[in-house]
Amino acid sequence: NVHWIQRAWEEDWSDLPRCDIAVASRSTLVADMRQAMSKLNNQARLRVYTTHLVSTSFVSPAIQRAAGREVIELPNYIFALNVLYQMGIYAHVDFIRGQNCQQDNSTWERFEQNVSWSLGALNDDERERLYRWYQQQDARALAPASRDWALIWWDSVPQEALR
Repeated sequence: NVHWIQRAWEEDWSDLPRCDIAVASRSTLVADMRQAMSKLNNQARLRVYTTHLVSTSFVSPAIQRAAGREVIELPNYIFALNVLYQMGIYAHVDFIRGQNCQQDNSTWERFEQNVSWSLGALNDDERERLYRWYQQQDARALAPASRDWALIWWDSVPQEALR
């Protein structure tokens, strides 16, 4: 039997029943990783599965710089793994290789659409900067072929055994 419950990290989970397996997929960019992993661990009787970014950004830092934007890099799976280790959880890591849906940058229009999808609306200055930069690049090399995710999993650890 499977029963899916979607609950925000910030919400109270005390009313949720414990389950055999807890899953958090593509939702782990949180303000407090330790609290989030602890919540999942406490909900699961047997095992926890989470997915995390492998890369530190959805858009290449070079593209962010070319647009004149501040480079924003996010915590990736290594951060989550280190937090779990500090908690006394010896997690496993597997990798999910997936095709990058934003790999086709063969035209300026397609590239602009891909960048806007990830960074949000571009102003005229950013568009001009990116256009000049794009003209000097090999369009085939602008985005990696895959968008990889790390599947981190562990056997649940009793609350009293956590550090």
